[in-house]
Amino acid sequence: MKRTTIFALASLLAACATPNDERPAPADAPAPADGARARAPAGVDPPCATPAPGANASSPPLGVRPGDAPKPGATPSFVVSPTRGRAGTALRIDAEACTLDDSAAIQIRENPTAVRERRASTIAVEIPPDVSAGKQPVRVHVGGNVYTPVEVVVEPTLEAVYYEPTATGQRVYVLGHNLGSKQGTRGFLHGDGAELAPSTWSMHRLVAETSAPPSRIKVGVSGESAEVVARPVGFERIYGFLDQGDLASADMLLEDTWPVDRFEPVHLGAPLTFREDPYGEKYWRFIFYSLRPLNHLLYAWRTTGDARYKDKLVEVLTRFAEVGLDSPYTADKHASAYRAMVITNAWAKLRRAGALDVKQDATIAHLVRRTAEFLADPANFEADYNHGFAESAALALVANQFTAFDDVSQHQALARDRLRTVLTGAVADDGVVYEQATYYHYYVLSQIWQIARWASSGGVLVPDELFPRIQQMIDFGIHVAAPDGSVPMFGASISRNVRTSDGAVMADIASTSPELRYVITGGKEGAKPAERCPLFPVSGVSIMRSDWGTAADFTDQTHLVFDTGPYRTSHSDLDALSVQLFGAGKTVLADGGLYSYETSPLQQYFRSTLAHNTVAVDGGSQSKGVASPVTHLTSPDACYQSGAHGLYPGVSHQRGVLLVEKDLVLVLDELSSATSHSYEQMWHPPPALSTTLVDGGATVRDAKGAPVLAIVQAEGGGASRVARGSTEPYDGWYSDRYEVVTAADSIHFAKTGSSATFATVLATGPYAVSPPTATTVRTPGRVTVSIALPGRTRVVTVENLGRGGEVVSVQ
Repeated sequence: MKRTTIFALASLLAACATPNDERPAPADAPAPADGARARAPAGVDPPCATPAPGANASSPPLGVRPGDAPKPGATPSFVVSPTRGRAGTALRIDAEACTLDDSAAIQIRENPTAVRERRASTIAVEIPPDVSAGKQPVRVHVGGNVYTPVEVVVEPTLEAVYYEPTATGQRVYVLGHNLGSKQGTRGFLHGDGAELAPSTWSMHRLVAETSAPPSRIKVGVSGESAEVVARPVGFERIYGFLDQGDLASADMLLEDTWPVDRFEPVHLGAPLTFREDPYGEKYWRFIFYSLRPLNHLLYAWRTTGDARYKDKLVEVLTRFAEVGLDSPYTADKHASAYRAMVITNAWAKLRRAGALDVKQDATIAHLVRRTAEFLADPANFEADYNHGFAESAALALVANQFTAFDDVSQHQALARDRLRTVLTGAVADDGVVYEQATYYHYYVLSQIWQIARWASSGGVLVPDELFPRIQQMIDFGIHVAAPDGSVPMFGASISRNVRTSDGAVMADIASTSPELRYVITGGKEGAKPAERCPLFPVSGVSIMRSDWGTAADFTDQTHLVFDTGPYRTSHSDLDALSVQLFGAGKTVLADGGLYSYETSPLQQYFRSTLAHNTVAVDGGSQSKGVASPVTHLTSPDACYQSGAHGLYPGVSHQRGVLLVEKDLVLVLDELSSATSHSYEQMWHPPPALSTTLVDGGATVRDAKGAPVLAIVQAEGGGASRVARGSTEPYDGWYSDRYEVVTAADSIHFAKTGSSATFATVLATGPYAVSPPTATTVRTPGRVTVSIALPGRTRVVTVENLGRGGEVVSVQ
């Protein structure tokens, strides 16, 4: 709902002046009883005043000023409720037995008010943020008259208190409204009951020094007081990126050129309309309408002290308050959550520095509260999606900044309940983020870790489930990262490395987990994890590692991730039974990546089964559904996992993956149907690698021509081909950055029939240079693969592949 703020009474005063009861009654009206007031005909209330001499609709009569007594005669009756409140409290002024025209205006002492609602006999206003605390007269301006029906008690409002260490103790910042008196009366400031002497005392900001961090601050003005919990500087933001930025981007913003990550900066004319959408892209709109580019201005102002950055920041925020909330693009739930956090962070830092006047302060604070109102709506909470974490966090942040306001502070419990909901709705019971996208796993882990840290710093209650869930997520994060720190790009993932991405946050998490520290430091610090080959059964993610090694050989280990889990959300891909492989220091088989959220034929390729290291049927994609892990076995030397699905109509697919030893992996596929199909087994090396087809398989080489992967088909791979950068149809593409694509080899081995089997050896390191040979013997329900290595042979037998009663033997 739009609200009109009245800052000048001159254009709003009435053109009437004669009190109601001095007007002659209509000729046909009955004579009033003794002592009764003359009334208009039944059902029609007269105006509250008649025109004063010389009055007009655009300006008050000369000489009428706030505080003037009304014109002689009987005074109209007004009722004001409530008679006590804080800045922003809604007051209702009801005119009894008379009507108020559109020019009627309200003051509290000399302060104009913001009109919330206007009816025939009612005006609803807000207590302004710059009126002195204590008893204040309410003035009704109507018809050139000024009536003072009642006094309202204005309470001081404490919105946030921060403290930060100094060389001699602690500096305390008290932020709120109506904290002082325009008549010069200051009142008192107490920290934990002890008197503090502020060096700065204004209507909305106090600054004082104390020897130790206070736990509670109390302010008293004109007989009224307010008390609030004190929090450390930094409590105004949950996520660290809110304090990050760069000067080059801030300078662009001064020239109205907007930098948005993943897009070329674009010039947007001022003033902004907040209908801008220059790229027609969801992600651009998400970043822009969350106001995240403003972090650059905040960073630049805090870094340089240059007021131009601060002025531009305030200009955009106040402009958004004027027109932004009506934009169709600001109803995005996820963007609204980040916008609430961006504005709250900027508001708190600007206020602490005394960089906002009262009007700017109130405008920005009101904007935050309106955004929190939107987020509190149950329809704007995504309970089973990673967005729900940001939406819960934003609500908690705002609620803990505006504890004085009932409409916001009541959201503290709501935010906690929602965080509990999303912890189970967006994270599976094995600790894997529900979206089946490894990039988002670390993204969410970073988010909830920072939420936990923020809550701990300010004494905010969090759900009991939070820390156990974090530990589960850390466990998955320990195992899924490749030996070089890279994160396999399952699902909607872009490039991420646990050693460099979100480095400060990951290091903080690792400070509580010696095993994660071992991973992040490449075996230099921490404790070696005990488990090599875990299965996360709810999500169906099986991870195999030849060894954890030491700092000397940490990155030389073989690491494989096998997806036997379900399709869950739009961040999942159609990639059931897909494999990603790291060996001898590099990723040799990769996922295609996210590419884009915008629908296009290329985007659909990246979601499709053809873009993954699995088997496609008839050149099409799997349906959205469930694949399941079947058998999980480990031994001191080997790790085995099988899985199965029926995601092609009438076709069953069983796959078993065995890490035989370091640098040696065996993949077994069995596909069967009652009718004939084309079955294509695909393998996708990263773009820097190139493929040469050889008899019975393929050799994959690095940029220098050295073999890094040998693909050996033990029972013949059928028809083979390599696609790279094809467009009709799309095939052979890789994307580790948003909407950036690179051509990459897509290796196909195809067989036709009602059934098909593949026995594929994946050899890295020395076995890629001198590839093994392999043969297969099959009998009903049983397959034996012999892998000939220099001077020895490994024999693998699997019975009932991917089915109940599965037996695996490795010699």
